[in-house]
Amino acid sequence: MVLDPTPPPRYRVGNGDFEYVPLERRRLLLVGAPPGAGKTALVMQWVFDALRFDAELRVLVCNVEMAPEDLLTRELSRVSGVALDDIQDRSYLTNSKKAEQANLALDQIGTITDRIRFVKPPFTLEQVAKFDEDFDASIIILDYIQRIPATSEQSGDLRTQSNETMDLVRRFADHDKAIICISSVARDKDGHGKAYSNLGLGSFKESGEYEFGADCCYLLQPNGDNGEMMLKNPKSRHWRPRDIQLKFHRRCQRFVARGADGK
Repeated sequence: MVLDPTPPPRYRVGNGDFEYVPLERRRLLLVGAPPGAGKTALVMQWVFDALRFDAELRVLVCNVEMAPEDLLTRELSRVSGVALDDIQDRSYLTNSKKAEQANLALDQIGTITDRIRFVKPPFTLEQVAKFDEDFDASIIILDYIQRIPATSEQSGDLRTQSNETMDLVRRFADHDKAIICISSVARDKDGHGKAYSNLGLGSFKESGEYEFGADCCYLLQPNGDNGEMMLKNPKSRHWRPRDIQLKFHRRCQRFVARGADGK
């Protein structure tokens, strides 16, 4: 196997340093961040761009907090460059330039929407498996993992539940799927009483089984002013760890990685 000169295929999720993100079949990526940091926006940007880079790719999304319409509206803002607020309140329709940008973006998004599917309630791994039976996704997004039990009847303490959940998620990966699990993080405080200031592997909520079962762990946190952020990579089981410097343009929900804009 290792003598095969062709490396395992990697799904490209963006430009610049995003090309180092090891999204591959049979691998599990875990992405965590404080509330409102943009973890869902980042992962959805990755998968929407992956769909554009690879015409054979299919993505299944299980999101317990945001409706598909909201996720697609964010993508419209990102692709068009029109502020999310302007799209939400429809004020962009009174501006001919913004309306043209949005229409062009809608055309682009329309070319990939038949290859992305959204899981409907109940949000369980059992339901994810049912939705994937006839769809056969290449990538599965679980957002966020602490709120997606194995079944509706799952019981027991949190550790037992997380063990059962990760066992099933690993089985998804073993069926040639690339998996991205989005995770909340614990509200730990530093010596100055500031929360979420120094995230590490132990920061994932219900920590233990999640980061142990993941092949690659990322933690997203602010790194200065003006949307500067750092995507820390404290664990990378099969690849060299790489931290990625980012800038988050929050108004249009767009992340730019170092090197993506020629810098």
